Amino acid sequence: MKIFYWDTSALLSLFLTDAHSVSSRLILQESGENFISSLTIAEIVCSFARLRQSSSPARKTFVKQVDEGYWSLTQEGPALEVLDALSLNYSLRGADLWHLGQVLTLRNQIEKIQLVTFDSALMKAAQSEKCLYQLSFS
Repeated sequence: MKIFYWDTSALLSLFLTDAHSVSSRLILQESGENFISSLTIAEIVCSFARLRQSSSPARKTFVKQVDEGYWSLTQEGPALEVLDALSLNYSLRGADLWHLGQVLTLRNQIEKIQLVTFDSALMKAAQSEKCLYQLSFS
Protein backbone atom coordinates (compact mmCIF):
# COMPACT_ATOMS: atom_id res chain seq x y z
CA MET A 1 0.00 0.00 0.00
CA LYS A 2 1.28 3.47 -0.85
CA ILE A 3 1.27 6.25 1.70
CA PHE A 4 1.12 9.85 0.53
CA TYR A 5 1.63 13.18 2.27
CA TRP A 6 -0.01 15.94 0.20
CA ASP A 7 1.35 19.46 0.28
CA THR A 8 -0.80 22.44 -0.59
CA SER A 9 0.16 22.64 -4.28
CA ALA A 10 -0.85 19.02 -4.86
CA LEU A 11 -4.06 19.28 -2.89
CA LEU A 12 -5.15 22.49 -4.63
CA SER A 13 -4.72 20.72 -7.96
CA LEU A 14 -7.39 18.24 -6.86
CA PHE A 15 -9.94 20.92 -6.11
CA LEU A 16 -9.14 23.57 -8.73
CA THR A 17 -8.36 22.94 -12.36
CA ASP A 18 -4.74 23.62 -13.25
CA ALA A 19 -1.83 22.06 -15.15
CA HIS A 20 -1.42 19.35 -12.49
CA SER A 21 -5.06 18.39 -11.90
CA VAL A 22 -4.93 15.23 -14.00
CA SER A 23 -1.78 14.01 -12.22
CA SER A 24 -3.19 14.74 -8.77
CA ARG A 25 -6.38 12.83 -9.58
CA LEU A 26 -4.37 9.87 -10.86
CA ILE A 27 -2.35 9.80 -7.64
CA LEU A 28 -5.52 9.96 -5.55
CA GLN A 29 -6.91 6.96 -7.45
CA GLU A 30 -3.91 4.85 -6.47
CA SER A 31 -4.48 2.52 -3.56
CA GLY A 32 -3.07 4.11 -0.46
CA GLU A 33 -3.51 6.32 2.56
CA ASN A 34 -3.50 10.09 2.16
CA PHE A 35 -2.11 12.38 4.84
CA ILE A 36 -2.35 16.15 5.20
CA SER A 37 -1.40 18.49 8.02
CA SER A 38 -3.15 21.35 9.75
CA LEU A 39 -0.74 23.65 7.87
CA THR A 40 -2.06 22.25 4.58
CA ILE A 41 -5.63 22.86 5.71
CA ALA A 42 -4.83 26.47 6.65
CA GLU A 43 -3.07 27.09 3.34
CA ILE A 44 -5.93 25.56 1.34
CA VAL A 45 -8.73 27.55 2.98
CA CYS A 46 -6.66 30.75 2.68
CA SER A 47 -6.06 29.99 -1.01
CA PHE A 48 -9.78 29.58 -1.62
CA ALA A 49 -10.41 32.90 0.14
CA ARG A 50 -7.70 34.70 -1.86
CA LEU A 51 -9.18 33.33 -5.08
CA ARG A 52 -12.59 34.55 -3.94
CA GLN A 53 -13.86 30.99 -3.96
CA SER A 54 -14.80 30.73 -0.29
CA SER A 55 -18.30 29.58 -1.17
CA SER A 56 -17.27 27.42 -4.13
CA PRO A 57 -18.34 23.77 -4.37
CA ALA A 58 -14.64 22.78 -4.40
CA ARG A 59 -14.01 24.46 -1.05
CA LYS A 60 -17.15 22.94 0.44
CA THR A 61 -16.10 19.49 -0.80
CA PHE A 62 -12.63 19.90 0.72
CA VAL A 63 -13.97 21.04 4.10
CA LYS A 64 -16.49 18.19 4.13
CA GLN A 65 -13.79 15.62 3.29
CA VAL A 66 -11.56 16.90 6.11
CA ASP A 67 -14.48 16.93 8.53
CA GLU A 68 -15.50 13.37 7.62
CA GLY A 69 -11.96 12.01 7.94
CA TYR A 70 -11.35 11.36 4.24
CA TRP A 71 -7.83 12.71 4.71
CA SER A 72 -5.66 11.37 7.54
CA LEU A 73 -4.49 14.34 9.59
CA THR A 74 -0.97 14.35 11.00
CA GLN A 75 -1.09 15.46 14.62
CA GLU A 76 2.51 16.51 15.19
CA GLY A 77 4.74 18.87 13.29
CA PRO A 78 8.24 18.29 11.96
CA ALA A 79 11.13 17.77 14.34
CA LEU A 80 13.28 20.85 15.01
CA GLU A 81 16.52 19.05 14.18
CA VAL A 82 15.06 17.94 10.83
CA LEU A 83 13.98 21.49 9.96
CA ASP A 84 17.36 22.86 11.01
CA ALA A 85 19.28 20.37 8.86
CA LEU A 86 17.02 20.92 5.85
CA SER A 87 17.32 24.70 6.13
CA LEU A 88 21.09 24.39 5.72
CA ASN A 89 20.77 22.25 2.59
CA TYR A 90 17.87 23.83 0.70
CA SER A 91 16.62 27.31 -0.08
CA LEU A 92 12.90 26.74 0.47
CA ARG A 93 10.05 28.96 1.59
CA GLY A 94 9.04 28.38 5.20
CA ALA A 95 5.91 26.35 4.46
CA ASP A 96 7.73 24.19 1.91
CA LEU A 97 10.54 23.52 4.38
CA TRP A 98 7.85 22.60 6.93
CA HIS A 99 6.15 20.13 4.54
CA LEU A 100 9.46 18.45 3.66
CA GLY A 101 10.41 18.30 7.32
CA GLN A 102 7.02 16.82 8.13
CA VAL A 103 7.48 13.98 5.65
CA LEU A 104 11.00 13.21 6.86
CA THR A 105 9.85 13.29 10.50
CA LEU A 106 6.92 10.98 9.70
CA ARG A 107 9.34 8.57 8.02
CA ASN A 108 10.45 7.54 11.51
CA GLN A 109 6.95 6.10 12.03
CA ILE A 110 5.74 5.48 8.48
CA GLU A 111 8.74 4.30 6.48
CA LYS A 112 7.13 4.36 3.03
CA ILE A 113 5.49 7.81 3.19
CA GLN A 114 6.14 9.95 0.12
CA LEU A 115 5.55 13.61 -0.62
CA VAL A 116 3.11 14.65 -3.33
CA THR A 117 3.92 18.17 -4.52
CA PHE A 118 3.97 20.19 -7.72
CA ASP A 119 6.16 22.99 -6.37
CA SER A 120 9.40 22.84 -8.38
CA ALA A 121 11.81 23.84 -5.58
CA LEU A 122 10.16 21.45 -3.13
CA MET A 123 10.19 18.68 -5.74
CA LYS A 124 13.97 19.04 -6.17
CA ALA A 125 14.58 18.96 -2.43
CA ALA A 126 12.24 15.99 -1.92
CA GLN A 127 13.93 14.16 -4.78
CA SER A 128 17.31 14.71 -3.11
CA GLU A 129 15.85 13.39 0.15
CA LYS A 130 14.37 10.39 -1.69
CA CYS A 131 10.84 11.06 -0.51
CA LEU A 132 9.20 12.50 -3.65
CA TYR A 133 6.34 10.55 -5.16
CA GLN A 134 6.33 10.54 -8.94
CA LEU A 135 3.71 8.95 -11.15
CA SER A 136 4.95 6.16 -13.31
CA PHE A 137 3.19 5.62 -16.59
CA SER A 138 4.37 2.08 -17.28
